[in-house]
Amino acid sequence: SQVTSIELEREFDSFWTLTGRTPAGATVKISGRMYEDAEKERRKGLNVLDDLVAVFRGAPVVALRVDGHGSSLIERRHWVHALRTFPALERLSLEKTYPGDAWDARYPLLEALKMAKKPADTAKDEGYSASWPQLKSLALASQAHHQEDEELAGAIATCLRMRQERGSPLAELRLILESYILPDWGEEENERRREFFKQDADADRRETYSRALQGLDTTVHFDFRRI
Repeated sequence: SQVTSIELEREFDSFWTLTGRTPAGATVKISGRMYEDAEKERRKGLNVLDDLVAVFRGAPVVALRVDGHGSSLIERRHWVHALRTFPALERLSLEKTYPGDAWDARYPLLEALKMAKKPADTAKDEGYSASWPQLKSLALASQAHHQEDEELAGAIATCLRMRQERGSPLAELRLILESYILPDWGEEENERRREFFKQDADADRRETYSRALQGLDTTVHFDFRRI
């Protein structure tokens, strides 16, 4: 396989699309729909990241984008398996997950990226290097209505500092900072959110992450989105 870029997308409740692309522009796309309640029935045995790895194992993948994973629980071991399967991976993006509960895939990913690689010569006291040092770019999303920025910023900073100390600084971090103002929240909640965003919340959120990430050799890009 010559696929170098993979995208996993989940649309609505049961429709999945897995897309692989080659540098020449060729595309392979696998789409499917589960029957109603299928995810609930298979929740414990369902893992879309493992499925993705199985489909593209052996491909020289350099970019992976996960845009939703449904009821598939993604733990650190699943990320480790994927990273080991795609040793040339340079760009990794996790844009949709479930903030604040067991299905939040961001913190297991950061734990996986904090892992150290044991020196080949254990007799040498030279410390440990970072696992997957080839990773150059990481993108993560945060949702304002969960008010999670302080915790997530701290977790990202801890991960990137550990990698930098081990000689593998991340070149680029893209933070997708989402804010939800939807018509079905109810008028009272909509008004509360409008007032919140009038207080220059974007600048406050930028400051939260910038403060946590200062001193790192990483270029940080902010992508503010209203949903």
